[in-house]
Amino acid sequence: MSRSKPKARKPHHRNPAFLALLGEHCKKLRVQKGLSIDRVAKESDSLSTSVIHRLESGSRPVSVNSLVRYAEVLEIHPKKLLDFPFEFESMAEEKLDPPLALISNHDLQVRKEAFRTLLPVYSLKAAAGYFGRGEEAETQGWIRAPKVPRLDRNMFVVKAVGSSMLPKIHDGDYLVFRANPVGTRQGKIVLAQYRGTADPDTGGSYTVKKYTSVKSSLAEGSWRHKKIVLSPLNRAYKSIVLMPEDEDDFRIVGEFVAVL
Repeated sequence: MSRSKPKARKPHHRNPAFLALLGEHCKKLRVQKGLSIDRVAKESDSLSTSVIHRLESGSRPVSVNSLVRYAEVLEIHPKKLLDFPFEFESMAEEKLDPPLALISNHDLQVRKEAFRTLLPVYSLKAAAGYFGRGEEAETQGWIRAPKVPRLDRNMFVVKAVGSSMLPKIHDGDYLVFRANPVGTRQGKIVLAQYRGTADPDTGGSYTVKKYTSVKSSLAEGSWRHKKIVLSPLNRAYKSIVLMPEDEDDFRIVGEFVAVL
């Protein structure tokens, strides 16, 4: 009788959730020491500011030598960098399923299965234009969405960029959104477009964040937004705060449904 091979576990140093917590912990220790990133880079003689950003954001692994040098500048033992709670036994396992593949717009499957088992994939910019302003937009292809029970024509897929939504959403994940959602957005993850300070994670004007708003009451039972906050799940990143004067430059493109 043949035995199936055990599932391989993702090494600790490549686990996104672990890297996010490691980065958050390292940043906390640096701030406690009253050191800026530039100061750590200068005193280390070997760490660049980009390496330190990479470590503290948890976006990618860094070398053991970099961790040791980082600890030396903070004047702490390197093992203190790993002194934070994390359940290693429950770490995400290596995905053994084949990678998600895009199906060409011209494939016959698309005619038969569009919005039944397949959803269209757009770039962030194209999705914002098509679902936000009704502009023509070319899909990058179509993708199977087995994790979504009921597909409809308001659903679309975009590829995640950055690490600000770790551990729920990873860089490169395919995300399903629903355009024109009904009901409250409070506390939900949304795809938003805005003109203003670039998202520190993507460097662009499109962002996936958790939405919260503070409202103030006006006369005759009406209200207006006091402020809108777009928050990351990864605490190594800062929230984007939009004030009333920013509302004309801000739009919700879609509400998060699932990670494929």
